[in-house]
Amino acid sequence: MAAASPPKGLFDLPRELRDEIWGYALGVSTIDITSAPQLAVQPLLCRVSRQLRYETLPLFYQNNIFKSGVTNSARENAELWLNAIGQDNIKTLRFLTLRGHRAIESELPDRVPDSCRMVNIEGIINLRDRKLEVKLCRCECGRKSGAATIPPTTVALCRAQEIVDRSVKKSDIPRRGTFGLVQLMTKFDRCCQSGDMRSVLQIV
Repeated sequence: MAAASPPKGLFDLPRELRDEIWGYALGVSTIDITSAPQLAVQPLLCRVSRQLRYETLPLFYQNNIFKSGVTNSARENAELWLNAIGQDNIKTLRFLTLRGHRAIESELPDRVPDSCRMVNIEGIINLRDRKLEVKLCRCECGRKSGAATIPPTTVALCRAQEIVDRSVKKSDIPRRGTFGLVQLMTKFDRCCQSGDMRSVLQIV
């Protein structure tokens, strides 16, 4: 008579299936990284065991949207948060969104309509040898400031839009400590709301 097979646990399942389970357990949400940036709070599930942490922490950073403002203090807090989570976790980030209202200055060509002018935001993530496309669109809605309507600025960093551009020489890319510099590039696409041509920023 053959011996009975021992009961199987979660870690006996294929890795792909475990990732699905961890994804459901962790959920997906938008997390404000400016409230307590120095803490870099992580889910309790990621602290159960070393193996669980190894498998779940990348999913936590990949699947959630982390948001910050565009004010100087908010960006300083975002920098604290990025330093707290470390380079290994930064590499797994897929979505980092900066939102806020502020006056915008740009040096875009005149053919770009005012409704689609972009802001040059500095001090995001040093992506080292990879480059993410950053699209800013101010056409979603607006708020009143006196007689003028000031639309919000939205920056969306999405790893799914990653671009590997070997034509850009590293010597031409400025560096600022551990953080990169968002550069205004001569590239345009259609605005998500109005259909007008708009510029595209790329972070390097």
